[in-house]
Amino acid sequence: MNEAIQELGQQLSSDDPYERETSALELAELEDPQAAPFLARATEDEEASVRRWGAYGLAKLGRPADAPTLRRVLSKDPDPRVRVQAAFGLARLGEKEALEKLPPFLADPSVDVRRDAATMLISLPDSAPVRAVLKPLLAARDERTRAWAAGLLHSLGEPDAFPKWHGALASTESRRDAVLAVPLMREPRSIREILRLLAEMPQEELEASAEEEPALLDMLCDALRLSGLELLLDSDTDEALRADLLILVGRHRTLIPELMSDIVEAFAQRSPEKLGQELAELLHEREPEERGPFFANLASLFPKAALPTLAELKAPDREQVLRTVAQVARDAQGEDPELVTLCEELRATPYGHHFEGLPTGPIQRERQAAEGEDDWDGETQEQAIPDDEELLEEEPDEDEDSWTEPVPPEAEAVAQRALVLGGLLRRLALEERLAKARDSAAKEELLRLRKWMDEEGLFSTLGVTGMELLEEEPGTWSPDDCQSVAWSAEELQLLLWALKQGKLPPAEARVETAPLLERLPLLKDPQPFLESAERRPLEEVQVQRDRWEVLLECARYESFARGIAADPSIAEADPDLETLLESAEEVGFDRKGVTSSQGKARAAVEGLRHWSRHRVTELQEEGLLPGKPGEGLLFGGKPLQALDETTLADLLALAHGRFKALEWLAAGGEALPEGEEEAG
Repeated sequence: MNEAIQELGQQLSSDDPYERETSALELAELEDPQAAPFLARATEDEEASVRRWGAYGLAKLGRPADAPTLRRVLSKDPDPRVRVQAAFGLARLGEKEALEKLPPFLADPSVDVRRDAATMLISLPDSAPVRAVLKPLLAARDERTRAWAAGLLHSLGEPDAFPKWHGALASTESRRDAVLAVPLMREPRSIREILRLLAEMPQEELEASAEEEPALLDMLCDALRLSGLELLLDSDTDEALRADLLILVGRHRTLIPELMSDIVEAFAQRSPEKLGQELAELLHEREPEERGPFFANLASLFPKAALPTLAELKAPDREQVLRTVAQVARDAQGEDPELVTLCEELRATPYGHHFEGLPTGPIQRERQAAEGEDDWDGETQEQAIPDDEELLEEEPDEDEDSWTEPVPPEAEAVAQRALVLGGLLRRLALEERLAKARDSAAKEELLRLRKWMDEEGLFSTLGVTGMELLEEEPGTWSPDDCQSVAWSAEELQLLLWALKQGKLPPAEARVETAPLLERLPLLKDPQPFLESAERRPLEEVQVQRDRWEVLLECARYESFARGIAADPSIAEADPDLETLLESAEEVGFDRKGVTSSQGKARAAVEGLRHWSRHRVTELQEEGLLPGKPGEGLLFGGKPLQALDETTLADLLALAHGRFKALEWLAAGGEALPEGEEEAG
């Protein structure tokens, strides 16, 4: 027997349920008949997640010899996630009774079970019996079942199914399932309807849906991305589709950052005159109070189309739009580079008087960088995961050859940043007290804290968002504000470590805030703290920066790999992925072999993981990460591939925040951009 299979089979006896689950999944993915006895054993495990992958593996093998095991699972297993896998395996073997048991799973309370059942039904090789069991469900009492049945039947060629799916999309009861069916439908009309729904839905409804799991907005964006957004972006003749894309950006730009780059790139290919005409037509259709913000959102992305757009507007509408843009730019105080570019474009037009006196660049950011300070804007360490692309570009120097290497911040600048973060974290603790009950002492301390930071000159280093947070009335911070500020404790711990006043933060857990604040002279004279500040050697900081950069890369690549495993289409024609896979080949990854045996998508998944292991091995050989070289990253005692989605998200956020802080400590200048998205 294959040694790898034997080893994975032995791990099914582990006391650790996560190790058993990982072993069962890896055995299933091998699709090797030699794994069948171990997969059958996995179906008897006490953990449903292990049993699920055991049934999944037997279903993928499609062997008649495993039918008795699958029948037992289907009839006796208490977990629907396991039973649906068994039903699929038997249906693949041609058992009509098992096929008839798959559609009822479309009404299961678990969205994962409903989605699994739909995916299985659409993947069965013989569509005729599938259509036969789905047609009666178009009249089912359960709206979610009707939504799935209509979407699946449409993908199987039933001519009358699409209107019924569209009706499900319009219903609040079945909308979520109708959206989830779109990636399986892979049909331009369904994508168009999703886009139209997203473009026209009130922002309040979208924001309210964020509290639900899974969030409707996330599902809508995933449906667009996974089912073929490129079909829309490549369209040059469908004016309605282009209009819906522009409406989507104009109304909900801040809610869809993960879609913005593709949409902007597509429209950037159009001439400014044509795009300006389209924008003007859409502005005419907006309510008067919406036109200004709508134009500001769009024109800041397409500044060359701004003047052609304005030329199409009536004078009163034009003036209203111009005043709105000027006010938005004034409020941003030069911190939004896209708005700065738009204002520069409009300043040279007949409407330039609206933009006189506005910042021509991020003045505050440049002053701080020149002094070796940070441009931190108060949006601290959110769980948004960055990519590697810079969002902000510095103004070019008059002498293009005068570039100088970034200088790490001096010890006093690091200490001042620590005080700023400490002030915000103390405000957070007081806000939490006020949220529980009226607390006059907390309110009084909060006011004293704000006054102290102002008197000590700390406000000047905050940026607009940080100042707004501190100036808000006591007890008014939102949950998002609190979560955002809470993540800055990770950075504060590293700043204190860099000042030789603390240890490195624990590698696998968030730091505690209270002990950090005790080391800072909050509400006291900060000068002794600032004057006595002493930095660790730059080499020590660089070592930790490199360590967390690798951890961040590994977490990103694992997230990307899981996305490809779920939907291989997202890996197609991705130049960055191609570069990574070529790098993996250079360090021993057998890309051709894996592709020939398991397919292109699986090769991409394994290539990403191979490259991650290589990067981790380099650090393990240097003693900077625990574990044996070659075994990959361990987080919380578990391999990276075994982490659940929540733990992987925690690792991403932790690595992002710590790398960001260490990058500033090592290189100075501008901090990494906030609010970037994770590929894959």
